[in-house]
Order: sequence, then C-alpha cells, then structure tokens
Amino acid sequence: MPIIARIPITNFYANGDYTAQIAVGSERTIVNVILDTGSSTLAVKSSKYNPSKDRALRSTSYAQDVRYGTGGWAGPLVTTRVSLGVGDKAVSLEEAYLAITDASLPDNFGNADGILGIAYKGLNQAYNLATYFQQQEVQPPVSYPWPFSVANSSTGLNQLMSLFQTLQFEDIPPYIEQLKQHGGIANKFAFYTLRSTPSVASENPETAPINQGIFVLGGGEEQTDLYTGPFLNVAVLDDLYYNVNL
Repeated sequence: MPIIARIPITNFYANGDYTAQIAVGSERTIVNVILDTGSSTLAVKSSKYNPSKDRALRSTSYAQDVRYGTGGWAGPLVTTRVSLGVGDKAVSLEEAYLAITDASLPDNFGNADGILGIAYKGLNQAYNLATYFQQQEVQPPVSYPWPFSVANSSTGLNQLMSLFQTLQFEDIPPYIEQLKQHGGIANKFAFYTLRSTPSVASENPETAPINQGIFVLGGGEEQTDLYTGPFLNVAVLDDLYYNVNL
C-alpha cells in the first residue's frame, strides 16, 4: 500500500500562504513553514530553531543563498531529523537537508518560521565551500557554525552572493524527493483549502475552521471525501511559471 499523509495546514501565519508544522531536530522544535510550490528548499529561521541544542545535527560544507520576489536569505546547510506534521499524521526523515537562515532580509516569511519548497529538485542548489574553507584555513571546514558576518540587508546578501558565485554548486535533493527515496512516499501532492486570505471574522482566526486546510502528500484522487465531481485537466502554457487559461 502506498503511503499517503494528510497534513493540517493554515493560512493564518503567512497572510494567505498556507503553512504546515514541522518538527526539527532531536528536540523536535515545532515551526510553521510556508508550503511553496515555486521553490524546493527547506529553510527555517535561526531565531526559531536552536541548532546548538540539536543532537541529530550534522554539519556540511554547503551553504545556500536563495532569493524570492519578496526577500531572500543565506545560511548553512545541515542534515537533521525533520518530521512534516505532528502526532500520528507526521512523516519523518532522520537525515533531511535543512538550511538555517543566518543572514536574511526582514519579514522574509511573514509570521511563519520558514519555508518548505515542494517544487522539483532542479531548484534546490547549494554552494560547496570546501575549497574556500581550505584556502581560508577555516576549521572545521563546515558551514555550521556560520563563519560569515554580514548585515541582514540586501547589501550583506549581495556580498555573500558575489563570493558564492565563484564557487562550485550542486543540486541537493529537496525534502519531498528525500521522502520519496527513503520514506516510500510518492512525489505527488494536493491541497484542500477553503479560502485564500485569512478570515478574521471570528475571535480566534488562528483556529477558525475556515482558515484551515489539508495538504495531501503522496496522493490526491483517492481522497474522495474532499471533493465532488470529476477531475479536469488544464493545459500548462509555460513551464517556468505554470501559466494556465482560466
């Protein structure tokens, strides 16, 4: 039987973008991450997750520098235990790639704590700093602890990008791809939502049912309690931005 996970999501924390909870590291730190169909990197804010307390963390020589239309960040790439969802609905990896946003622009993720890119693996690239660390005599030759001191500004991020672009980069398997390889979950997903922008009509919009939804990982069509009628195929007119005619 294929594994299919139904993960609770909410549009409350990121002002319309849907977030899911993940548990990070040996301490199982709970963070809310944006589910982003346009990127493939898993990253959490350094202010929300303390890697120094994570006994499952393993440092690497890789770093990532990612820019979005509304912000950007840079930081070390580590591996650690990551569970998507909480409780009996969770799916887990013992050695998932995770970026820590040590240098970032303000309000990158709204009130969310990070981002989980669920697009294809070609979008998840990291810079291998091994040669640079050797030349600079950085010991140990790993990106965590973060060896760079730059301002949380566009200027600071541009300085890092100028350095990183002189180095070799490699494709890193995204979290969803790692789940496919090691967790037996198909690289397929679906969303069940009730609205886009959060409703603030109730006294507790954070828990209001209308602001909640479900992220179906590993399936979709078989979730017949979430929809009625047949599926419709819509032609994608551009491979880069997934444009369609509505």
